[in-house]
Amino acid sequence: LIEVSGVQDAASDPQVAVDVYAGAEPMVKDANGRVLASASLSPLPDPKFHRRLRGRIANGVLETDAGPDMWIPDLMAKNRPAFEVISPRFRLTLKPDGTAEGLLGGYRTLSSLFAPGEGGGEGQQYVGYQCEGMYHALRRFADGGRNPATGDCETISAAFRIKAIPAFVVHPERQPVRGFTEMRPDRKAVHGE
Repeated sequence: LIEVSGVQDAASDPQVAVDVYAGAEPMVKDANGRVLASASLSPLPDPKFHRRLRGRIANGVLETDAGPDMWIPDLMAKNRPAFEVISPRFRLTLKPDGTAEGLLGGYRTLSSLFAPGEGGGEGQQYVGYQCEGMYHALRRFADGGRNPATGDCETISAAFRIKAIPAFVVHPERQPVRGFTEMRPDRKAVHGE
């Protein structure tokens, strides 16, 4: 769930707050299997799955600054643990009908991509990738989180395509949230923000 607040002008606003939540329940679908717009959805009460980012809207495009690390549940495989996106930032084109399209960008740790349940060992079985080849390719193209002792990068940039529809976010009880004022100083320096 993505909730934008503090909006004075939907086309151009220099400062808005963007709250990102994991949903507590599945999205409601219509009889044809399409996700139903304007449904009421609740966020998970766990603060681990809520982040607030500072953003702005210019010419109908919402962009956020990099925020505190974000955890995202794996919606495709419920038995896998949530995965972390380091220094997440959004760029979404806001459309007049309330929908939005764009990207979530950030970094993933190389170690998490080969942790049990995160794709390590599953690639060859499901999509034909050899694990050794994937490991070496990820090492070669890693572009963030430089380890000062070894000089090696330990994270790789990642992007996730987003298509959003309007919904009502129902807040039964507000939980504490890590906001944009609580960035980890080491991440800021590592990723050059």
